[in-house]
Amino acid sequence: MKSYEVYVFRRIALRWTQQELAEKANIDVKLVCKFEEGTSLDKDLEDKIKLAINKGFKELESIDHYKCRILELAFEIKYETSDNQRLYRMSHIIVELGKLQKEILDNITANKT
Repeated sequence: MKSYEVYVFRRIALRWTQQELAEKANIDVKLVCKFEEGTSLDKDLEDKIKLAINKGFKELESIDHYKCRILELAFEIKYETSDNQRLYRMSHIIVELGKLQKEILDNITANKT
């Protein structure tokens, strides 16, 4: 799977439109479209896109972060063509599910006291 494809799935998992990503990356939406189509862009432009998405993930509350990661990985599994990469992503999704489960259980326990 190509890097730009992963970032498309990350954007979708964040529930951002291409326009929202462009605004957060401070670039023209046409450049986001080109990036997501696989067109090679200047490295600085690609870095702005990737940085905005990565920052979006970091700013999420932990439960929302895990849910977005799980959704992103599910998209990657669906569209991955390599069996080895599918297995890697399945393992990763299981880890993220475990983290989500722990976070939810910790919140339930904290709310009961």
